[in-house]
Amino acid sequence: PSFSPARAAPYFHKTECFCFNQQPLDGDKSAEMPLQFIVDQDLPRDIHTITLSYTLFDVTDMAKDSVAAR
Repeated sequence: PSFSPARAAPYFHKTECFCFNQQPLDGDKSAEMPLQFIVDQDLPRDIHTITLSYTLFDVTDMAKDSVAAR
C-alpha cells in the first residue's frame, strides 16, 4: 500500500488485509476485501489524517504461466 503522509507508515499496523492472499476478481462480480488495522498511539500529534491506497494488478497471465510450469 501507499501511505500519505509517508511518515505515518511506521505507526500503521495491518492485522487483516485482502492483500495477504491472492484473490480472483471478476469484472462483473463483487468481492469482499477486508482490512483491519491499528494506528499506534505514538502517531505524531500533527498527523490528523492517514490516506491508504492500493493498486490492483491483473496477474492472470502470471498465474497461467505458473500453472503451466508445474
